[in-house]
Amino acid sequence: MITGKEFKEIREYKGLSLRDVAKFCDVSPQLIGQIEQGKKYFTENNYQQIIDAMNLATVAKASGELEKHKGIKLTTNK
Repeated sequence: MITGKEFKEIREYKGLSLRDVAKFCDVSPQLIGQIEQGKKYFTENNYQQIIDAMNLATVAKASGELEKHKGIKLTTNK
């Protein structure tokens, strides 16, 4: 499992905002920011969801489709 600081470095390297990632999962941009700052921590439930959301946002950005995905949530079977 990566740390919040490592997640932030990867997110910024990919050119994604907190809101970009949050578009694809059921957590707020504020929670992601708190995890990055070490104020909160990934849980077993949200870790994979947030990582998957970042990957989906990266693909959407690369294909020029990121803005079309406002409000779409990633669903998990947990």
